[in-house]
Amino acid sequence: MRMQFCRASLAVAGLLSAFTLFQATPAAGAQSPQAATQAVPTTVGWALDGAAFSETPVAIQAAAAGIKAEPLMGVTVLFEQERYTLLADGRTVQTHQLLFRIEDKTGVEGWNQTSVEWDPWYQSQPVIKARVIGVDGRVAELDVHTLTDVPAKNESEDTFSDGRIYKGPLPAVAIGSIVEEETTVTDKSAFFAGGGIYRSYFSRGVPVVRSRLVVEVPEGVPFKTKAHLLPETAVAKIEFAGTNKLYSYDLSPVPTLANSDIGLATTRPQSVFVEFATGESWASVAAAYRKLSDGQIQPEQVKGLVPGRKGIRWRRLRR
Repeated sequence: MRMQFCRASLAVAGLLSAFTLFQATPAAGAQSPQAATQAVPTTVGWALDGAAFSETPVAIQAAAAGIKAEPLMGVTVLFEQERYTLLADGRTVQTHQLLFRIEDKTGVEGWNQTSVEWDPWYQSQPVIKARVIGVDGRVAELDVHTLTDVPAKNESEDTFSDGRIYKGPLPAVAIGSIVEEETTVTDKSAFFAGGGIYRSYFSRGVPVVRSRLVVEVPEGVPFKTKAHLLPETAVAKIEFAGTNKLYSYDLSPVPTLANSDIGLATTRPQSVFVEFATGESWASVAAAYRKLSDGQIQPEQVKGLVPGRKGIRWRRLRR
């Protein structure tokens, strides 16, 4: 129940994409100057796209009443926002805001908890806030004491990680209730000194009325961004907050992601997404990774290659 998000060291994953992104112009991706001045279409007198928990339950219910549920959809996402605050030392603060309405029993069963993934080695434990607005207007607040922290499972049995999932049950979730939540993950150290590549996906398998991506970039931090399959109705604009630049993409309505059991690999994007990078250049990223890895390599301890059950493996000398 979260916007898809992928973050990787530029020297470890997403290399081809990162390379092409470094060649892009440091502006708003594929958007034209005309697109930056277009107004975002809204279907209601909008009270749903402000700061989390800034609107009263009555105002939220009144605005949501103008949005009809689509058939066979368990949830309607009324508003979603991903905000990245990039810091000069390479750290990032990621804040995810989500507002959705439960439409049927499948929505209750599939969206009755909140969760966020994090990595303790470079991130602080996330902060989660949430409230559930019942059909009768009563509000149930998330009790932080119900949140638990568990290891994140990895799909590969040969991959080990210290990744964690911070999660808990949402209170009083029922058909017709509206859930508002906000999660914040703060880096306590930079993921990779040479820069990072980030991807934020707008589409979901359920209807999304409005979605927004905001990236705050301090002065002097390298930054390039590129949009993929972004409709002309989206707004890509640049604003200033002091010496920081705010890059924002605002999309309404959002194309629904088509679910498929086939899952064939493809080189073409299947949903709307925006990617951005903070590396100075491809050469600088490679140099930073070499500086990081060279000290960990001990060639004198490597004797040679030996066959193993899962292919060729390195044999190390014992001391």
